[in-house]
Amino acid sequence: MLRKIFHVIREMRVYCLLPCVMLGLFAVNVTSTQADEGPHRSKQITVEYLEYEWWLVRWEDDGLVCDLYLDHGEPPSANEIYVQCGSDIYDQWAESAPCAEAETIQKENCPGIYLFPAGSEPKQKEIVVDLPTPRVWINFKGCNSVRETGLCAEIPTLVITLASNCE
Repeated sequence: MLRKIFHVIREMRVYCLLPCVMLGLFAVNVTSTQADEGPHRSKQITVEYLEYEWWLVRWEDDGLVCDLYLDHGEPPSANEIYVQCGSDIYDQWAESAPCAEAETIQKENCPGIYLFPAGSEPKQKEIVVDLPTPRVWINFKGCNSVRETGLCAEIPTLVITLASNCE
């Protein structure tokens, strides 16, 4: 009976020590490897900006033809006018010449439409920023090799360090 108990204890020591021995083997056989592409990392953030409003207005009656809202202070590009106002209004604007009579009372004699800066106001918007893939270094601390066997004398500590992505 006593022999059987010693046999069970010996087997338990082997099964309990096996993971420790395997951990010790990994400590000596450290290799550098590049991980496969992991999940896409991104973060949604709120940014403040000035929203600029521009109007396309008819010369003849100062009627509003189209509102444009931009996140930059420059006049809208032809593409922005096309996208926000449509092709018909874009064509009218593109064909409209400057009106020399606009400085006088006679601006209703001018054909077409013109661009007018209507104002600006502070706004917030959500944007998604792509984050870089994290890089980490994995080392073992406290692994004293036993007579160059590749095994650690004691269970080492696993150290994970975040590497800088500014390389």
